[in-house]
Amino acid sequence: RPYAYAIAGTPYLMFFDLNHTRCFTLQYIIDLTINCPSQIYLPEMVYSRPNGYSITLTCGLESSVNLDDSNLIDIYTTNLTPNGCMEIVTMCSC
Repeated sequence: RPYAYAIAGTPYLMFFDLNHTRCFTLQYIIDLTINCPSQIYLPEMVYSRPNGYSITLTCGLESSVNLDDSNLIDIYTTNLTPNGCMEIVTMCSC
């Protein structure tokens, strides 16, 4: 099952709905003093590649597949990301 491997801020909620939607939700308060991305582990057996999932981000964040481990999704802040914003990441299998 998916989970937050690293969180660049203060965690608020992490939930995976295995039985109905197969969606993973992570909410956390962004801390811009942390210079590393948040990372979410997405097992390929739940979220097939390359187009097996959709991702929704708030707070002006961007995502990419980790170059060293394709099961990790990196979540990056941008110049539009306000410190202290409550980020909501939602990932669902397609």
